[in-house]
Amino acid sequence: MRVAHNKGEQVPPGYLIDEHGHPTTNPGVVVVPQSNGLFGALMTFGDHKGFGMAMACELLGGALTGSGTWHREADHQRAVLNGMLTMLIDPVRLGTQAMFEQEALAFEEWLRQSPDAPGSDGIMLAGEPERTARADREQNGIWIDDATWAEIEASEKKLAGR
Repeated sequence: MRVAHNKGEQVPPGYLIDEHGHPTTNPGVVVVPQSNGLFGALMTFGDHKGFGMAMACELLGGALTGSGTWHREADHQRAVLNGMLTMLIDPVRLGTQAMFEQEALAFEEWLRQSPDAPGSDGIMLAGEPERTARADREQNGIWIDDATWAEIEASEKKLAGR
């Protein structure tokens, strides 16, 4: 959102609400304090299921880990709570490794048979967009707008002055 704001771009509808809870396409509502000093917020994706998933993530990553959940009164201060919970499941210990691998490959093959959405680059599974972006960036570099670059330099100067 910060990069879109710095570039002067709007975001698609359904991503944000302003400080009054109204839908907006202006990414600035989550980047800079608004007229009342408060910020807007990112919307959850996926309607009620996305909201439920966001709640589960907040409770697992915040409450269960002890890093806390967001339940402050609205104020003018910025804060980030970023607790994380990682669960590792070893199919070897469950005795299902061979079946898991077989089922995962069959499921991937089935997914890839889906028709491409108009204008898309085809079916992409988790990690593939990131690998494609990484290869492109290694070849062509990363373009950063002037405002974002100035923020990066300001952060560096602030940290160097510690």
